[in-house]
Amino acid sequence: TWKLIYNSHNETKELYNLKEDPEELRNLSGTCLEIEEELWKELIKIKNKILFSLVHFLRINILVFSLLPINIHLL
Repeated sequence: TWKLIYNSHNETKELYNLKEDPEELRNLSGTCLEIEEELWKELIKIKNKILFSLVHFLRINILVFSLLPINIHLL
C-alpha cells in the first residue's frame, strides 16, 4: 500500500510504502519509482474532475442567478 502526499503550498511531494514503512519515516519521493508517476497521474485526474465539477456548478448557478428578476429599491 502506497501513500502520496502533495503539498500545493510549496509544491512538494511525499511518497511512502505503508506496508514496509507504516510510520512514514522514509520519504521515497523523487527516487524514480514507477508507482510515484502512477499515483501522481491519478491525483491529477481526481483534481481535474473536482475542478470540472466546480466550474460546471458555478456556471449553472450563475445562469440561474442571471435569469432571476432583480428588484432594486432606492431610498
